[in-house]
Amino acid sequence: MGVADIPRENESDILRENGSDILMGNGSDFPIDLDTDGDCDISMGDDSPSASSSSSNFSDASFIPDSDSSCGTPPMATSWDVPQRPKRRAALTNVSPLPHHPPTHPSLTDPSVPLPLTIGIEIEMLLVYEVEAAKADYGLTGPAAEPDQKDQRVVLMVTQALRDAGVDVSAEPEREPEMKEFDDGPEAQHANFRDPEAQYTSWEIGCDMSAGDMHASWEAIFGATGGPHSEYCRCRRDGTQEWGSTEFMRHHRGKGEYGFFGLELRSPKYVCVGDAWQDDVRRMLNALHELFDDRAFGDSYRLYSHDTTGVHVHVGVGTQADRYRLPLESVKSFMQLATGFERITDELHAVTRFDSRGAYCMPPSQNYVGIESGVDVEVVEGAGKLNNMLRRCQEIEQVGRVDDMPGFHNRQSAYNLQNLQTDEDGEFSAGCLGTIEFRQHRGTLEAAEVMAWVEVATSMVRFAHKTALTGNMLSVVKGHAYDPQMGFDPFLRMVGVADKTVDYYAKSLEAGLDCNVREQSGELRGSRLTALTHDLALRRQQQKRPVRVTQAIILRLLSGDYGLPEEVVSQLLREKYPPVGAASSRFRWSDWWCR
Repeated sequence: MGVADIPRENESDILRENGSDILMGNGSDFPIDLDTDGDCDISMGDDSPSASSSSSNFSDASFIPDSDSSCGTPPMATSWDVPQRPKRRAALTNVSPLPHHPPTHPSLTDPSVPLPLTIGIEIEMLLVYEVEAAKADYGLTGPAAEPDQKDQRVVLMVTQALRDAGVDVSAEPEREPEMKEFDDGPEAQHANFRDPEAQYTSWEIGCDMSAGDMHASWEAIFGATGGPHSEYCRCRRDGTQEWGSTEFMRHHRGKGEYGFFGLELRSPKYVCVGDAWQDDVRRMLNALHELFDDRAFGDSYRLYSHDTTGVHVHVGVGTQADRYRLPLESVKSFMQLATGFERITDELHAVTRFDSRGAYCMPPSQNYVGIESGVDVEVVEGAGKLNNMLRRCQEIEQVGRVDDMPGFHNRQSAYNLQNLQTDEDGEFSAGCLGTIEFRQHRGTLEAAEVMAWVEVATSMVRFAHKTALTGNMLSVVKGHAYDPQMGFDPFLRMVGVADKTVDYYAKSLEAGLDCNVREQSGELRGSRLTALTHDLALRRQQQKRPVRVTQAIILRLLSGDYGLPEEVVSQLLREKYPPVGAASSRFRWSDWWCR
């Protein structure tokens, strides 16, 4: 059945299909800020019942949920039956398979065999450094003639400090600023330009264009309204110049006392098995804190998870040495999961990662905003028909090639698929890493929060793949996505997140405090950065307060972002979300698109 063939009068019947058999607990759970008293070990490789959540309480007989929350074991490969490029929305059955046969692995056709996964983690942060201290400690000189030269020196400063502390790390190769991040051309669109053939056995330090002083540097080079970066600056030009900045930052910048630099920390490529990768992440973050965030020894250096920073997780299929292709049907199943349960995953995030300030991680619903609002309606076939979430998922079902997926060409998406693009021979296109990039999580320097999100990301990929083999994700969406009892807890259990990690989220969200405990800790008496530290910590806490998150979700419900019928929205407002009102319309996506 095509997208346009669903009768509108039957939508309410579709929504409640299988709903009476759901055994999921109450729907009152919604996010509160994370609170942790230390590192939390997240089990990624234990197949015991205590480490995995049962997700058998689903009435769809064709659906076999995954109770294995481990990350699998290599070696592996992928399906060879990716079709040649058909016309947009063409049926796969009308397309001939490729003539060659890439290697295969049992997990790609047998749902009982775990899907081996690899991960790569990118952590963005704001480094605040006292200019004179950096000069004395590391030989960092004053302002350079060209902004990018200054940027490279800060990267080298941090890299050398970590090496001296015994960390295996390298500096990102120096590149021209216009090729750093925002050029969407063919030479520059994939994964921060890392070489896909590299082994990634060590950490890498680079600059992050979304935080620190780099934004001003870019404008100094290209002008306030020109250059390839200008289109991505709307989040900084929404009526409050540099919304992620604060009066305290402007004060310190004006005095020339401190420098503000956006850093990006990129992990090695990990095979998602055992605890070794978790230990490595802890070691790196602990070393960074000791070198540049030790508040017991002065106020020369600080690390902050600034408003515009994020944690990006690359999930791929393969081994340390090899990359393989996730089957197209599994990719489609994943995007249906992300699209159908967008409202639920929003409950896990800070409001700035899913309202209109999240221009660097647009949620799946924004792939259809131009169609719904009539923007460029003359060039969009079937405009106005995809304002229903089930129709969006059926649109995904008709995709015949990964680069025809809605939103594929926007790298600034919550789920970036550009690294999955293949050529006519079924091999990854130049520059592609073979990964799905999860971009929506807020920045954090806490290892426990990073590890918990990695498990959510890998579990979603596993669940989507197994569902593609054993059933149909559209039936899962129909049966459960609209139910008011579906919150973040039952969703995590549904996708196979381990009990220990679900409990971690529930406990930390119930605590009502920010997970980033180091940023909450007080400064020494007389610290020049006391006001800045307090301000940024308060902002982070406010962005994940349960009432703020609920208000932001209500705004999205009322704005039609999620594509839910009016009767479902009314039911959710009655039964799921408390009557706290909606967030400010200033952060509505429809307003953002009109700026």
